[in-house]
Amino acid sequence: MGILDKLFGKTKSAARGSITTEQVEQLFAYGKMHQLSAASMPATNRFQKLGAHMAWEAEPGFYKGYQSIRPQTVPAHVKWHNNPLFAYVGVVEGELEYRYSEGSGAAWYICPVTTQPEHIQLIDRIFQAWYQHLNLPHSLSETSSAHKPAQPKVPQLLHQYLQNGSTGFFHENFQGRNDLVLWIDWGQTAEDIVAHCEQILQTGTLSLSPAPADAANQGTYIRYKETRRKLPAAADTDHQVTLQALNELLAPDFEIRAFKATSGDGLLAFLPLASGSWAQLEQQYGNKVLLHFGKTIRQSR
Repeated sequence: MGILDKLFGKTKSAARGSITTEQVEQLFAYGKMHQLSAASMPATNRFQKLGAHMAWEAEPGFYKGYQSIRPQTVPAHVKWHNNPLFAYVGVVEGELEYRYSEGSGAAWYICPVTTQPEHIQLIDRIFQAWYQHLNLPHSLSETSSAHKPAQPKVPQLLHQYLQNGSTGFFHENFQGRNDLVLWIDWGQTAEDIVAHCEQILQTGTLSLSPAPADAANQGTYIRYKETRRKLPAAADTDHQVTLQALNELLAPDFEIRAFKATSGDGLLAFLPLASGSWAQLEQQYGNKVLLHFGKTIRQSR
C-alpha cells in the first residue's frame, strides 16, 4: 500500500472482470447524451433481485465528509441497488474498481471494495445485460433527433378495434401486446410502471430520477426531457397516482388512456400514445374513442 493509501484509507481493487473501461465510459456517455442519471428495466428481467434499477454518476464528484466518513473525491461510477443489496463499478485512475455490499452500501464512499470473484462475475453479468438493453455502443451513434417524439402514427390494430371492436376483440388481439399496451396489476411498483411506459414509447428520456441532495425533497422522481416531477408517497400503492403523474409529465407529447374493456378486471390495460395520434382517432371516430378509452384526470401544470 502506498503512502497516499495509508493517509487517505484508499483500497484499490486488483480484481479483473470481463467488462472494460471503454464499455463503462460508453455507459457514462449514454447517460450524458440523454441527460439521464437513473433507469429501470421491467422487473421480469433475470437480474430482478439486484439489477432492475440502475443509477450512475457520469462525472467524478466530491463528498465533503460527515462524522466518521472522510472528505473524498468520488469517481464516475455505476450503481445497482435493491436494498439491502448494493453493487458498483467505477473508473479509478483508468482502471475498474468493483464494490459490493449486502447491508451498508447506499453510497460509493461507504460501500466496500470487493475482489471476490462471485461478486465481480455478478456485477459483470448485470452490466452486460444493461449494455445490451441500451443497445450500446450502437446507440451512441444515433442523433438526438432519433429520440424525439415520433410523428403521430396510429397502429392499424387500433383502427380495427374502433371500427369493429368489442370486448372479445380486445382480449383476442391485445392480450400479450406488451409493446403497445401498458398492463398494470396491483402488485406493480411505480418503478415498474415507468419502465414499461418508456419501453412502449421509446422516448429515450423518460426514467426514474434520483432525489435532490437536500433532505426536504427526498422521494421518488420521474424525469422526461428537462422536467422532473416528484411522485406522491401513495404512488406504490395507487397506480392511478403514478399514471396521473406520468400524464402530467408527458404532456403535451403523449397521453395515457385506459382501455375500458378491463375497467372491472384485476389486471388493467392502458394505452400510451402520442397526443397527435389521439387527435387523429378522435377526428376519425368521434365518440367511439370515448366509448372504448377513458381519460385520466390531468391537473394544470
